[in-house]
Amino acid sequence: MQSASCKKIHIVGSIGSGKTTLARLLSHELKVPHYELNNIMWERTYEGDKRRSETDRKK
Repeated sequence: MQSASCKKIHIVGSIGSGKTTLARLLSHELKVPHYELNNIMWERTYEGDKRRSETDRKK
């Protein structure tokens, strides 16, 4: 369980700049979860990306 003093790290940058790679490395080193915001907004399917509903995004 995370303490009340838990901080968040937001990594921003252009496409292909290494944001996901950095997030995975930090997640591993700090032993904290990481979340890719694109996966919150978009459902990845074989047919292509589909925008998630607001209800699904809130889950």
